[in-house]
Amino acid sequence: MKIWITAILAVLLGASLGVGSSYWQLNRGESYGFSKEGTGLTVVDRTGGSVGSSGNGESVHSDKRARLEVVDGADFDFGIMAKEEHRSHTFVIKNVGDAPSHISFLRKTCQCTEPEPLNTYVEPGDSTEITLTWSPNNYNPEFSQGVTFKTEDPGQLELTLSVSGRVQQLASVKPIAVDFGTVGANRDAVRDIEVFGYLDGSLQIVDVELLTEATADHFEVTVNKMESDRVDAEPGAVCGWIVALKAKAGLPVGGFGQHVRITTNRHELGPFEIPVKGVVAGEVSVVGGSAFNRDENLLDLGVLNGANVTKENLLILFKGEHAANAMVEVSDIDPAENVSVSIGDAVKKGNIARFPLKLEFKPNGRVVNRRGSSQGKLGRIVLKTNHPDAQEVIVYLSFAIEGNSQ
Repeated sequence: MKIWITAILAVLLGASLGVGSSYWQLNRGESYGFSKEGTGLTVVDRTGGSVGSSGNGESVHSDKRARLEVVDGADFDFGIMAKEEHRSHTFVIKNVGDAPSHISFLRKTCQCTEPEPLNTYVEPGDSTEITLTWSPNNYNPEFSQGVTFKTEDPGQLELTLSVSGRVQQLASVKPIAVDFGTVGANRDAVRDIEVFGYLDGSLQIVDVELLTEATADHFEVTVNKMESDRVDAEPGAVCGWIVALKAKAGLPVGGFGQHVRITTNRHELGPFEIPVKGVVAGEVSVVGGSAFNRDENLLDLGVLNGANVTKENLLILFKGEHAANAMVEVSDIDPAENVSVSIGDAVKKGNIARFPLKLEFKPNGRVVNRRGSSQGKLGRIVLKTNHPDAQEVIVYLSFAIEGNSQ
C-alpha cells in the first residue's frame, strides 16, 4: 500500500515541475506547440521575432520585423476651412523593416473623417497610401480628428493618422435682419448691412436685389468698401463691404417690409437674404381692435366662415394742422371680389380728425386664401389722402374664407 502511495506522489510532483517549467519559459517570451511537420515543436518569440521551425522539429528564432514610418509625419494641418467643405490629404506609409505588415482600420474620432482604404498591406522596403477626407459640419476655431489603424509593427501596434485646422465662415452678414424701427413719413432713413470676408481679401459683392416689388421703389442701395478699422473690429475678418439700405421719404404710413438678396463672387456660399421691416409714423395712422397689428398695418382675421359676411371696423386718424381739411378715399382693394370698403363721415375736433372705415369680407362659394403664404399673398386696401406727408396709406389683410357647398 505504501508503494502505491509513493508512486502517486511521484507522478503528481513530476506534473507540477512540468507546469512550472512551462510557465517559466512563457515568461521568457517563448511558447511551444506541436509542429505541423510532425514531431518537432514550433517556437514563437513574443518579443517581436518571427515564427519558425526546423524540419526535424528543432526551434528556429528569427529577428525579422516590420517597422512603419509615415513620410512627412502622421499629422497634417488643413489650415482654414469652410463649413461643409471637403478636404483630403494622402499619407504615405513606408515599411523600413524586413518583415511585411497588414494595416487595418481600428477606430476614428469622428464620423466626419473618412479613411480610404480601410485595409492595406505593405512589403519590406515598399510604401502604401491612406487618404483621410474631412468634412466639418460646424464652425470650430480649432479642430483635430484622427483615424487609428492596427499594424504588425511591434514598435507601434496602433498607428494614428490625424488632420487638424480651423473651421470658420468664408463670409458673413451683420445683422441677419434689418429693423428700421419707427421712421418719419417725410424723412429718409438709412441702415447698414455689413458683409465680412474671413479667408482672404478676394471677396466681392456682385449683386444686390430688392425682392419685394411692392416697396422696391421706396428703397435705394449703395455698396462701398469697408474701412480697415471697421474690418479689424470683426474677429477673423480680412476684408469687408457696407451695403447701405435707404428707406426713402414717401413710404406709405404704417408697417413696411422688404427682402434684400446679396450675392458675392464666392458661389459656393450662395446668396445672403436679409429680411427688412419698419414702421412709418406720421400725422396719419390706422387704428383698430385686437385683430389689427398697428406696427405692420395688418388686419389678421384668420379663417372666416364661408356662409356669412364678416364685418370689421377701423379708424383713419389725422393729427396736426392738416386735420381740419383732411380727406381720404379708397384707391384700390385686393381682392375686390371678396372685400368691400366704405368710409364714413369724418368726426373732426380741433387738430384731430377721425374717419370710420367699414370693411366687409364676402364669401363667394369658393375657398379663398390670402394669408400671405405660398398659397396666397396678403390682401390690401390702398387709401389716398390729401396730407402732404402721407398721401398713401396701405392696410394689409390676412384672411381665408372657407368654401360653401350649399
